[in-house]
Amino acid sequence: MNQLGPIFSNGIGAPTRYARVFPSETGIGENLTGMLGQLARKAAARFLPSFKQKRFLVDDPNAIIRDDNLSPMSSFPGPLRLPAGRNAMGQFIIPVGSTVQVSRVQIKNGRVWVFAAKPENEQAYGWTSPLNFRGRFYNETLSLAKAPPPMAIATDFEKKTVVDKEALLRDQDKGFRSTEKVIPRGSLVLVLRKEPSATYEYVRVAEVVEGKVIEKQMEGWTAVSNMQEGWADIYGPHAAWRYGNYLGQIGLANIVGTGGEVKQVAEHTLEAYLSLVRAAANDNILISLNSGFRPYGKQAELKRTVTGSIVAAPGWSNHQHGQAFDLRSWRAGKKEDNIDYQWLEKNATRYGFVRTVESEGWHWEYRPDDAERLRKAGLYGTWMEAAAEGQGMEANGGC
Repeated sequence: MNQLGPIFSNGIGAPTRYARVFPSETGIGENLTGMLGQLARKAAARFLPSFKQKRFLVDDPNAIIRDDNLSPMSSFPGPLRLPAGRNAMGQFIIPVGSTVQVSRVQIKNGRVWVFAAKPENEQAYGWTSPLNFRGRFYNETLSLAKAPPPMAIATDFEKKTVVDKEALLRDQDKGFRSTEKVIPRGSLVLVLRKEPSATYEYVRVAEVVEGKVIEKQMEGWTAVSNMQEGWADIYGPHAAWRYGNYLGQIGLANIVGTGGEVKQVAEHTLEAYLSLVRAAANDNILISLNSGFRPYGKQAELKRTVTGSIVAAPGWSNHQHGQAFDLRSWRAGKKEDNIDYQWLEKNATRYGFVRTVESEGWHWEYRPDDAERLRKAGLYGTWMEAAAEGQGMEANGGC
């Protein structure tokens, strides 16, 4: 059981115009780290803990009150417990129509539980599911996990990480001709020597075990372009990827998604997503998140286990750098019967979002340049524009 403190959230206020996160219509530019860091700092300065500033209406007639272990309460110990109703099974419940505030949250098996109290005097009811509230607590921001810095381990040599999948070892005596041996992608290396042209460096593979650097037997010359400065876990929970290339480490916001599950949104696209959510709420449309940012391991698991649908290879999904969002919207039946999808189709481009996978009505991406152009053309999905030009559906690696 994990407890998440409220660190970072969407705050309260009118929707703001989307920020242009990506410098080109197709995605992230070369100066990823500096650009995203700047945007993230600006966003963090504006956001407040979301649920701390709000009141929630209980609209479920079976809002069971639970103890610290999330078992239904059998009694109300202590003077600050509020009297409550009971359901047909005799369990204590928060009366429907009650207004409550949330003082803290806890996570169990990936789902959010909230501690509810009466706002006027902060007398406690107890733990309950946020799905008992109007709005279901969707899109409340729980915490921010900042991008981890490079591994701070002291060594006598410069540290780099291999990011190219074809980081060939080369023979200096043969004009740096390939030896056909490859340093595994993601390897941590120590730079032992450099040659005058600064094209190649002599490196030795290492690993970190219990905080200590263990040098391996693999070493040799390789191209400088195969590596990035510092040591980083390129397959870790904060690693961003696009088109099969590792981009860097990014900050992630934990928010409440569909069904009360904890989902993650890249810090640099969070404000854009929340602007879309707030605009929909102003029109009485509840948007929620089925899937946001996915780490490399999660994408690999989906590719291995999900059948009968389009799943991008790990490293190739636009979910892996914060651009793609699977929203609770049209999945089956007639889209004309789904008001959430209709709203997105009409309004999402205002906030920089477009559909990019023709067969997936739930898959939307933050692509402000594309969105602006499509909106002017009266369209909402990039594949539609491609089809109109006889090019077929756009390849986007987004699923």
